[in-house]
Amino acid sequence: MKRSLFLCVLVLAALQFFSTTAISEQIGDCSRCHKFDAVGKVLHPAVVMGCKVCHTEPHTKGAKFRKGLMAEGAKLCYACHNKAEFIKKTSHPPVKAGDCSSCHEPHISDNQKLLIAPMPELCYNCHDKTAFTKPVIHSPVQGGMCDACHNPHSTDSQKLLLSDEVCFNCHPKETLITGKIVHSPVAQGMCAGCHNPHSSDSQKLLLSDEVCFNCHPKETLITGKVVHSPVAEGMCAGCHSPHSSELPRLISSNEVCFSCHPKDTFVKAKVVHAPVQAGMCPSCHTPHSSNAKKMLLLDTPKLCYKCHNEKEFTQK
Repeated sequence: MKRSLFLCVLVLAALQFFSTTAISEQIGDCSRCHKFDAVGKVLHPAVVMGCKVCHTEPHTKGAKFRKGLMAEGAKLCYACHNKAEFIKKTSHPPVKAGDCSSCHEPHISDNQKLLIAPMPELCYNCHDKTAFTKPVIHSPVQGGMCDACHNPHSTDSQKLLLSDEVCFNCHPKETLITGKIVHSPVAQGMCAGCHNPHSSDSQKLLLSDEVCFNCHPKETLITGKVVHSPVAEGMCAGCHSPHSSELPRLISSNEVCFSCHPKDTFVKAKVVHAPVQAGMCPSCHTPHSSNAKKMLLLDTPKLCYKCHNEKEFTQK
């Protein structure tokens, strides 16, 4: 066991020595002033190929570009990196400005991809950290995996997203859209219409505890003096499925009312009112608010006359 461990250490030391030596040989005289320590670092392949790959006119008076570079800004990088990947419809502002070094070290770094700082701290150099560290944090954000959703250079989607349906990469469509009736924001891929993709003060990354009222105005739902308690408390998802349903109005089930109002209290007698037996609660009650007691559509007996002939009850 000790011998195997010794051999592993010996091999790693040899690799490190030859790697550093190879770099020193490639950069030649540059190494006399410019030191490149390869131990535990990420090296730009161009460094291994030799300084003159990028610095074509080193220490030349009147050189066309500063530091003797063959070009400046992104044009230098495009000598090796495919320009088409950086000029798509939506470009990251530093990329658009040709300022690659605002995120990447040109020679050597302690971070993958030659980043000047580890993720997500790198992104916080420009993006306000407080927007990403609220009580409920999206797991990719918490893990510093910004590039799980965003392309850091350019993309054909808004906000540098990898695609217009990037959410479905982790939240499969088939698990969200299980019913025939689909909530319109979901159908249009507008997840950010209800959810904050980074962090939020509300559960499930909702934009707010009353997010439904952004599209369904409170004043159109709460028109009466008596308000259904789930509505008053903003518990829309207690009755409605927010993504999709098999039922109209995205009702979560045919017996949704019995989720809170035990069925036994309504159907335990031998004779049951036909609408109750059929589960037609909204034929007598309004689900959001009412001006009548017990959330009735109308005061009695007017409500009853919707189904029963009034004349049979108003004779002498």
